[in-house]
Amino acid sequence: MTRMVAPDRGCVQVDVGRTRYSGRIVDATPGHAKLLKQAGYFPAALGGVTRAVGFVCTACRFRSHFKRCGRCGADCVRP
Repeated sequence: MTRMVAPDRGCVQVDVGRTRYSGRIVDATPGHAKLLKQAGYFPAALGGVTRAVGFVCTACRFRSHFKRCGRCGADCVRP
């Protein structure tokens, strides 16, 4: 399944063949994703979230974007 995002905020549903996709973000099969892309839809989360930036907890090694660890509450430092 490929997660696709509607090209505008007004799109509520779209029919591809016999399948109806509802919502602004839809999970489409690879064949339908190709057709949706031609209609203006685009893949969701193209860049993703990088874990290389931010802070690392000194106690539990949890990576975070904050100076205070969300798991154990200890201080975090930049790697």
